[in-house]
Amino acid sequence: GGWQAAEIQHVPKALHSNLTIFALGDSLTAAGFGSVAYGMMLSEMMGLQVDIAGVWGERTRPMLERFAQHVTGGTDTAPEVVLVLAGTNDVCDEEPLPTILANLKEIHHLAGAQLSLVGVLGLPPFLDERNEARRTALNVALREQVAS
Repeated sequence: GGWQAAEIQHVPKALHSNLTIFALGDSLTAAGFGSVAYGMMLSEMMGLQVDIAGVWGERTRPMLERFAQHVTGGTDTAPEVVLVLAGTNDVCDEEPLPTILANLKEIHHLAGAQLSLVGVLGLPPFLDERNEARRTALNVALREQVAS
């Protein structure tokens, strides 16, 4: 099956104005070099706290391990919303798509187990078109997993 989990039941708690969003990802989440992190824009647009947890060059497996430490490492409260934008470096490093999906699915389930609402974001187009077909295939697979 797909990635449906208990977090779907917790949408109402995510509608209040003082919720925390945890933006997990790689350099697309971290931003830098003149770009603005999407989490900063989201925070300004919605007036919400967004914790930006992007690491340049990170692949999904280390990201999963880092996120697992975050949610089990004694943080006061789990984030109410987790946005996951990940897989760019895996795609560019030719990691097999099933491996990328498995890692993202583990991140999704880990967040859901913390009763967080999870948003799985598709990868934006690459400037270098060599990996565009793999990026598109990953996004299609993500949509299929979330929809099933």
